[in-house]
Amino acid sequence: MVFSTRPVREKGYPILLVTHDDNGDWQFLCDTTTDVKDGLVLHLAHIVDAYPDVHELADLPRGWIAERESEGRPWRRSRRPADWKT
Repeated sequence: MVFSTRPVREKGYPILLVTHDDNGDWQFLCDTTTDVKDGLVLHLAHIVDAYPDVHELADLPRGWIAERESEGRPWRRSRRPADWKT
């Protein structure tokens, strides 16, 4: 199971931020909402089926994030900042 948002699942918004948290959780986010009511728990297959390009992030280490400016743009990987709030 992974975390995502209603805009990603229900409206097809592009995934622009992926986090692989220290505890092993994954988040696939559109970067348009931080409202708790928009959060969803989904099976990873739902994300990969709808957004096959996230497969290239399968090796993203724990504690890292991947960001991109828009759909189709390259992912930029980096360690999650120390002040990151998940």
